[in-house]
Amino acid sequence: MHRCKGSDIVFWILCLWLGMQMCLLQGYCADPVSVASAEEMADALAGRTTQIMVPSDRMDALFLETFAIRPDLGFYYDGFEAYGYGDSTLISMHYHIENTQAVLPVHSKKEFAEVVVSAAAYAQTELYLVLVGAANSAPWDYAEIMDEALMDSVMARTMLAQKKWRVWRNAYSNDVYMILQLEYYESDPAVVWQKKQRIEQEAVMLAQSIFPKGASDVCKVLLAHDALIHRCTYDDTQFANGENHSAYGVLINGHSVCEGYAEAFQLLMDIAGVECSIVIGEADNGSEVVLHAWNIVKLDGQYYHIDCTWDDPISYYGGQLLLHDYFLLRDSEIRSTHTWDPAKYPSANGTRWDFASAKKELSAVSTPDASAALQYDLLCTDAKRQSYRYALEQLRMQQTVSSHDAPSGHGTKPSNSADSQQGTSKENGDAYSNMNSGSADATHKAPETKAFFVFLIWCIVIIILVGVLYAKFLA
Repeated sequence: MHRCKGSDIVFWILCLWLGMQMCLLQGYCADPVSVASAEEMADALAGRTTQIMVPSDRMDALFLETFAIRPDLGFYYDGFEAYGYGDSTLISMHYHIENTQAVLPVHSKKEFAEVVVSAAAYAQTELYLVLVGAANSAPWDYAEIMDEALMDSVMARTMLAQKKWRVWRNAYSNDVYMILQLEYYESDPAVVWQKKQRIEQEAVMLAQSIFPKGASDVCKVLLAHDALIHRCTYDDTQFANGENHSAYGVLINGHSVCEGYAEAFQLLMDIAGVECSIVIGEADNGSEVVLHAWNIVKLDGQYYHIDCTWDDPISYYGGQLLLHDYFLLRDSEIRSTHTWDPAKYPSANGTRWDFASAKKELSAVSTPDASAALQYDLLCTDAKRQSYRYALEQLRMQQTVSSHDAPSGHGTKPSNSADSQQGTSKENGDAYSNMNSGSADATHKAPETKAFFVFLIWCIVIIILVGVLYAKFLA
């Protein structure tokens, strides 16, 4: 029987190692894809090609031209290593983000706001965006742009709990790349979308039942104010419940906090075609100053404050009251208890309307008689309602965005030139951020002979091993 010797063990280890080296060498020497134009480079990057051979004097130009015509490809680009062979350079590409998704190009702040509103309205959870040319302009205040846009669309902001995003860019492009994550009070986006639909349907039905045909805007404002107060009770005992922060709490559950009142009122105004916005500020309730939300409406070219929440108190005996103390107030009248940033909202100094004049106006078009029911028809069915959708079908189309990470020089993997995580929470309206920035503009040249030396060393090792094996078989 042959006994295993130490030399036999060494022999088989060397054989195994030699086999591994041959596999590596085969992969290293695999034929790369040769490209000479931006179109060919785009095809290679779109196919996630790892080995690309380019003309040495055109390497940087090819990246610049490729990301100019296909900015979306830059989103997944994560640098490269380059090895020169005279007139040609072998590029070993790196990619990131394995789960490929459609990347949406955004060309302006307005378009960015529309995309965010549409995504939130449809309960999307993650967007891949490229802000085309944004690196050449003054830095965008992403939080401000999104917050302002969401304030104007109830169906987008309702049920939305938090926004988070990461941005970066690279030196081969003038674009900024963003991964935007939207988080909702419900963990299942499908449930969020269903609730949004129910909110809108309920608001339309309510509007159809309370707005008389031919009623003026001030009548609709008064009817919406009173209808929501009759329908809802203020309840802060379920503060952690997301529904309590939304129009869903008011229209479906019948209890909510100030944010829900403000959302529901704005939604009715959207349906009625009356300009309305939500004000985020603070209010002194007599014992403390708290975060608060209410509305500003525009009537006959003038603005007024309306606070449905504070007009819906609970009496000492437990009964629900309907007040008009905070109905159609001017800045000077509501400022005694409410504070806000006046730079963010229009000045409310209207003089045409107050509760008495609004009530008188309503009495001319609405009576408590049964015959008055004939005036209540499907007024809102044909009314032009606010458009919440920006054609998110583009998100499911072919990728057409802009570029990504800091350009990688020869033999180096790029790092982000701008990398941030930020978010805003609806619960307190405060933004939190954790900014990290670095520079990756330097281009490091790898020696053109690097690949040659690596190949030479492998050849020497293989020759030695072949000699050892040859001697072993002769022994």
